[in-house]
Order: sequence, then structure tokens, then C-alpha cells
Amino acid sequence: MFFTVLREKTIIIPSTSKKSGIIGSLMSLCFWVLSLFKNIYIITMKYNLLLLLIGITFCGNVIGQNGIHLGSLPQLIHSQWNQPAYLQSVSDSVDYQVGIDGIGYAGSNAFSLAPLLQGGNYLTTENKDKMLGQMGKRNRFQYGTDYLLSVNFRSGALIHGIYGGYHLGAAAGVNNKDLLGLIFKGNAHYENQTIADKNVFFRSRTWAELGWGISGKVNPLNWGFRVKGIAGFQNHFLDLNQISTFTANDGEEITLDADYAFFRTPKNGGLTGGGIGADFGITIPVKDKLLLSASILNAGFMINKGESLNGNISVKYSGFDLISLIDQDSAFISNTIDSIRKEVFPDTVTKTRVSSLPTTIHLNAIYDLNERSRISAGLHYGFTAEAYTYSLPMLSVGYQYKLKKVITFGVNAFGGGTETYGLGAFALAEIHSKSNVYNLYVQSENLLGIMGGIGKGVNAQAGVSVGF
Repeated sequence: MFFTVLREKTIIIPSTSKKSGIIGSLMSLCFWVLSLFKNIYIITMKYNLLLLLIGITFCGNVIGQNGIHLGSLPQLIHSQWNQPAYLQSVSDSVDYQVGIDGIGYAGSNAFSLAPLLQGGNYLTTENKDKMLGQMGKRNRFQYGTDYLLSVNFRSGALIHGIYGGYHLGAAAGVNNKDLLGLIFKGNAHYENQTIADKNVFFRSRTWAELGWGISGKVNPLNWGFRVKGIAGFQNHFLDLNQISTFTANDGEEITLDADYAFFRTPKNGGLTGGGIGADFGITIPVKDKLLLSASILNAGFMINKGESLNGNISVKYSGFDLISLIDQDSAFISNTIDSIRKEVFPDTVTKTRVSSLPTTIHLNAIYDLNERSRISAGLHYGFTAEAYTYSLPMLSVGYQYKLKKVITFGVNAFGGGTETYGLGAFALAEIHSKSNVYNLYVQSENLLGIMGGIGKGVNAQAGVSVGF
């Protein structure tokens, strides 16, 4: 059921008329846009900060695709997810490698996550105003998790890699912050105002991949290629190409114009489609201390089967007070809801949708200052609105220092991307036995989102591997 607050103490419910049902439908579409926003809030508010960080470190991965630190460590199997050519760098002392990674991220270019922690389990009016006050003309939000498994093995003179991953990612874009304010604060705050926006989008999908990789050397260049099959699961795509709404000052009428397209796969429908993707990378050493690298990740597409819903409407809506339903029985209310549902998507059809994978490009330079320390710089960019996405090209710098033979520490900074700026840290333990090599790393490429409103995102990543 869809509710619209026109007065602070008055609630209006859509009637059974066709126009009012469509109005309710468009308001529901706005809720789809905000579902990402709300999920970030629910996750953050429900658990304290420590549990949040532990959860995303060991149950998911945050912004792992950037590879600010892993891109500087060719010997790690974990780094091959960012640079396929690093498969060529597997140590001659091992014939097999197995690695597991978990990544999780939540970020925005519009608001800091920290204010969400200040209201307990309630989104206060003060926090709503804080978030809306930070937003600009191009607001982007995203979150996601990745679970990764890698296996390398030698076969003659070649080294092969088998890779499996499970990904969940969501991204949304709203250009006019008043559209979000309309949902969170109610349209009583926007009487006699026209609120309009265009090119609003929401993407949410879950997919798995299984890939095979190989690498080679053409002096002085190393190359790597990975091809993968894609399995699609639950997916949602919303595009509000245009929306405009006006609330009359007496609270009796709303005018709404909208052009939208929505696609969704069946809920809990299991496998809903498939596709194919590829990753490609090269590395070029320059003298002895400098290594240049480039990679393209997730080039490909996915085809999903689901419901396609489209509408182009221009209506005026008048509701009625909630008090008028007191004398109605539950059957009347149920029929009202059913009629609205039928009118929400009058042109629902079953169809397939072709969508791109979240394709990104990464350019990196690694320079060894001495045997223990190195610096790195990178440029990262995403070509799609699919998570992981970038509002701007991202420039990153990093520094690593190896303490004795076991521990490596690192720090990083970046500018651009979805979160605009950030600072992070990295730690790696490498343990060598007579026949095995063990690695354990933890990192967060951005910690500022939890520090008193300084930053706008948070992420964490961890991995463990063994070579034998």
C-alpha cells in the first residue's frame, strides 16, 4: 500500500480509480530508487561499528576491484583478480596455489556514512536533513559483496588458473536531492513546489562466474587472459527517464508526469540467465625498478529472463482521508490493494534483457625504492552504471614497507571514484616453510566513511592462500 503525507497529520491513500492507482505505482517506483539508500542505512544502524567492519571483512569484500595494494604484489594469487598477467609471476618453488578472498563495500559521493550512526536505530529528522544537505546535483550510491576462489596449477611448461566468484552489487543515481527528500520527509514539506528529475537509475543484481586463465611472455611483456561463464540470479533494473510532481498547497491534489522502465527477474527464481565475460592484462618492466601494467576486467554481457514494465503517464491524483476507511471491511481494503497492483504495471510482459558486466580498466605503475619499500600509482575507471561503478575516474597512490621477511604494511590514498576521496591501510603476512608458502592479508582501501563524517564510503577485504 502506498501512503503520501500531504499534511503533518493527514494521510492520503490512493483510491481505486485508475489514475490514483498509477500515481501510487510511480511512488512505488521511487521506492525502488531508494532501496539501495535504505539498505545502507539498515545495515549501518542495526549493528554497531565493530560488527559492521567484521562482517564486511569476513563475509564480503569492499572495493576489491581497485587493487591499490594487491596490484603491487605480483607473487600473490589474490592479485590475479586485478591483473590476469600476474599468473605468469607464480613462484617456481610451488606447483599449486589456492586462495580465498572476501570483499564488501558501501559508498556514496553524496553523504557520509557516519551521521547514520548517530540516531540509534531510528533515522532522525536531524540525520535526514544532514544527508540531504550534503547532496548535490549528481548523487550516486552503491554497495556490494564478492566471494572469490582461485586455484593455480602447473601443467608442463604452462601455469593454469581456475577462478570462481559470487557477486552481489547495487548502484543508484538520483540527480535532484528533493526527489529523495519527497520520499523521506513527505510531500507536506514541498507544497507549491515542482520536483523534477531525469535519468534516475537503480541497478541490483547477483551473479556468479567460473573462469579459466592462462598467461605467457613475449619479451619484455607478460600477458594474461581469462575467459569466464556467467550465471545470473536475481536482477532489478529501474530507469526513471523523467519524473515531475507538484503538490497543491491545500494538500488535496498531486500532479505527476513520468516516463519509466523497469525490469526484474522472478523473486527467489534461482538461475535466471547467463552470459560470458573476459579479463585481459599486460605488464611491462621498465629497467629494474619500474613495472607498468594495464588490465580490463569484466568485459562481457549477461542475458536474463524476467518481467519488463514500462509506462509514460501524466495524471492528477486526489486521495481521501484514512478515516474514511474505518467502516470498510478487510475485503474492501484487499480489493483496493489488488486493483492498484494491477494498474501499477499495465504493460507487463515477459522478455529477456541483455546487460553489460561491470567493465573496468586499471592502469598501474609500481616503483621499488629499495628492497623493502615500494610506491605505486594507478588510474581506475568504470564504463557502466553497474556496481562496482565510478562517478569519476579514480587516481590512487600507495606505499608499502616490508618488515623483515614476514610482514608487509601499506597505506594508500585516492581521489575521484564514487566516494571522491579516501585513505586506507594494508597488512600482509607471508610465511615460508620447507615445502609450503602461506599468505594472509587484510586491507581497507577507504576508512574515512566511519570517521566522524570525514569521508563518504567504507570497505574491507581479506584473503588467505597457500602454495605447495
